[in-house]
Amino acid sequence: MKTLRLFLRSLILIFVLSLLPNKCIGQPNEIGSGIAINFPGTVGSRVDLGDVYNSVNFPLTIEAWIYPTAWMPSVYSPVMASDNYGPGGHYYGFWLRFNTSGNLIFEIGDGYGAGSSDRRGKKTIGVPPLNAWTHIAVVAISVNDINFYFNGVLQSTVDTDGGAINTTILHSSYPAYIGCQEHPAAEVNFTGNLDEVRLWDIARSESEIRDKMCEKLTGLEPGLIGNWRFDESYVSSTVADYSSTNTDGYVIGSAVKMTSGAPIGDLSVLVYSDDYLGVTLDLNSIGGDHLKLSNITNVPFGMHLYRVDQYPYSMTGLQEIPEYYYGVFIANDGITAKYSLDYSYSFSNGVVVPENESSSKLYKRLNNSYDIWNNSLSTLFIAANKIKKKKHAGDCEFVFTVDSITNINIVNSIVGNNAESYSLMVYPNPSTESIICQGLEVDTEFYIINTLGEEIFRGTPLQTGCQIDVSTYPDGTYFLVQNKGGVVYKTIIMKQ
Repeated sequence: MKTLRLFLRSLILIFVLSLLPNKCIGQPNEIGSGIAINFPGTVGSRVDLGDVYNSVNFPLTIEAWIYPTAWMPSVYSPVMASDNYGPGGHYYGFWLRFNTSGNLIFEIGDGYGAGSSDRRGKKTIGVPPLNAWTHIAVVAISVNDINFYFNGVLQSTVDTDGGAINTTILHSSYPAYIGCQEHPAAEVNFTGNLDEVRLWDIARSESEIRDKMCEKLTGLEPGLIGNWRFDESYVSSTVADYSSTNTDGYVIGSAVKMTSGAPIGDLSVLVYSDDYLGVTLDLNSIGGDHLKLSNITNVPFGMHLYRVDQYPYSMTGLQEIPEYYYGVFIANDGITAKYSLDYSYSFSNGVVVPENESSSKLYKRLNNSYDIWNNSLSTLFIAANKIKKKKHAGDCEFVFTVDSITNINIVNSIVGNNAESYSLMVYPNPSTESIICQGLEVDTEFYIINTLGEEIFRGTPLQTGCQIDVSTYPDGTYFLVQNKGGVVYKTIIMKQ
């Protein structure tokens, strides 16, 4: 009998695996923030764009998502630089780089020499954090009118130590780089990750920067002359330009592609305020689901709510999900903001039906670079078709998930579609630690099985009620089953 059960469960498992959708296996490169490029800080590592942008002058805007892992001692950490003449040459073009303390610098060269008197510009007083994703932008209207933004927030600036007197950008026949600069004294290189680098030949406003920093561009935006996402593939040496200028680059040296954790989606909404009393952020979906953020505390500079309109590249920890998920990015000042989530799900989202509605959950991960999704331990309100979570802290991505209706039907085929449930009771349900089972028949075996039909626990009660430890069970749906005199009884157990 035991051998037969094992054989039947093997058949069930094979059948379920054969039904798994293709979205569970593959890893498309452009989902959410897709792929980023990692620079190890070593000489020779860069993205070479060639001799381009020789007509670029004021005004201009440069944007990027950065994840610096170190500010290099004694050398600069460049994000982008045009006209890389190299050691022994002169300062030409424009560049955006960090100094050894992490202050962001934008300067231009005069084309005449290699000293501090041959460059000029401004730098930030503030410093972005290491080992965290930050959106940076510089808007250079003129050599004397330069604004910097960290996560959409205007930064205070001072002049650099340069003493050049030119007011226009002078170019040469030398190449432009991302993640590297060859200035007259040495080659310097960025250490960390870069993603979604953008170059504009217009001055972007503060609101324009905020509106699109957590969204992908179409590539046809007015003034956009460079947009490098690094999403081609993990092994491709080509870096495609998604703008209409098609200024593709090439990976040189030890720079490598890796999964990005930048908070980027297909659509976003945002708010920047100094008073969040009564403020909410709302974003619908193509499947009728809706996520709302409210009760925002600790007064962040701003908050972004974005949506990715594809399945996540990793489904680890999930069962059935709609073809979209959400993310939250907080522009804060070092104090982590908290907020409440209110997820309204629709029976048009393609995965939830009355048979599996009780298994509805909201799962989470920190960002796109994390493979595993975990239960957010939110509260399900079936009568309102909602899942709620209070006082969630920090950046996060969220997805709605339910148990597969195919798996539930398989369980029904094992224990019977007409199995009775009214005489078995479980509480608390959902549970995180242990459950009390009531209504069991004394001295008659009962089982706990998962949605694949696999036996998780077997016992024989000495009384009609017993306590079972479920703390080690993976989060999900289980079934308590007992055969009483030829009639199969079952009830659902929810583990969170």
